[in-house]
Amino acid sequence: MRLLKSWTLILAMVLGCFVPDGSARQRRAGPSAPPAEPAPQPQAAAAIEPSPFQLEINEISLMSKNRMIARDNFKETGRFRATLSARPGLAAAPTQTDYQVRYGNIATTDVRNGALVLGTTSLVPLRSSGTAASALNVNTGDPAPDRARPEVFTDAFGSSFGALFSIPVSSRGVSTAFADNRTYQGNSTFAGKEMFGDLVFSARVHAASLKGYETFTLGITDVGARRPAGKLSVRRDSIRLESISMKDGQWPWTETLLDQVDLTRMQGISDVRLTFMVDAQGRMSGLAEVTSRSGVQRFKLNGRGPQAVLDPSYDKYAASIFVEILPKPRIAQVTPNQMARGALLRRGGTFTVQVNGVGFGPDTRVELIPEGRGAVPVVASSVRIAPHNGSLEATFRTTGAPAQSYSVRVTTAGQTAVLEKALSLR
Repeated sequence: MRLLKSWTLILAMVLGCFVPDGSARQRRAGPSAPPAEPAPQPQAAAAIEPSPFQLEINEISLMSKNRMIARDNFKETGRFRATLSARPGLAAAPTQTDYQVRYGNIATTDVRNGALVLGTTSLVPLRSSGTAASALNVNTGDPAPDRARPEVFTDAFGSSFGALFSIPVSSRGVSTAFADNRTYQGNSTFAGKEMFGDLVFSARVHAASLKGYETFTLGITDVGARRPAGKLSVRRDSIRLESISMKDGQWPWTETLLDQVDLTRMQGISDVRLTFMVDAQGRMSGLAEVTSRSGVQRFKLNGRGPQAVLDPSYDKYAASIFVEILPKPRIAQVTPNQMARGALLRRGGTFTVQVNGVGFGPDTRVELIPEGRGAVPVVASSVRIAPHNGSLEATFRTTGAPAQSYSVRVTTAGQTAVLEKALSLR
């Protein structure tokens, strides 16, 4: 999540990161920046928008030790409540209890036509309060009185939009959401020793096509630490089984890839069933069933080593679902923004720039557009995206006489952003 990693902020399970209190922390990594040049040129302030997004969840089930705990096929329109089975030995009839929406805009009106339908309005920004000057390391100085500082928000994984809800395991008690202290009837928190041992958490989702870098994730949240513990996620290019850990309870946390499936050769993915499993020792594994234009394929993902094991003695877990989307790409700054013509010629026309902004995905294409009518863009020969999706390094090789200035254009998942006159020669 690199992209869409993942369980991003605001609470800190992006099932890959669930952190909705604005307390995002930077994950260590990212490309090294080229030498800075003076007078950076931040982009004018504009609202960050999510990329087009719609996902349908058709079915959810949570089982433990061969007993169905909760299930929902969303057949009852306008009802966002799971059906809980009675515990063994009890004559009580099944009960219905609220899902716990930890952050996001999900309500009963989103349940229609046999699915929980999530779109851009279901998601909330997952971001810290940093601006372009702080989060993007732009040294703009104090803004002029009539010029507002550009609000280019970012978080530990670059700005993204997401929603998170947890599955109830009991109809008793009242649970409180992390993000805004909303309360829900029922309880979603459990101890590992109560549920581990053939814990099977499954969901089936449908999308007309996974066009962008929308990510659907299910797994286990550490409610006490407000972070993900383990997750199974899918986006258009991969399925990933990951564990998340924190050293001595301190940020940032570390995401460890346990196993993955490459989906880049599958065209027209429409339906995916993910199944996340935890055995009695706390070891995680996963199953995936992917439907595309070429048919149905099934995959097994295995967790190996000590990092694939959740602590069965811990008593503050929750089974949660997380969805995330990158914003439409925006460019805040290009560094360097000036270059000596002689130095460029001595390098044979080859140079590297760093582009800061939001919404950069794995398929990002970066181009230099020379000034002048009819000029042919120069496509970057290599692009390296930082793990937080908020910066990249692009290497270019220009031929012929260099132009006086260049604009930079970034395209990812069908969305385009341009920063005019981002680089000039002197």
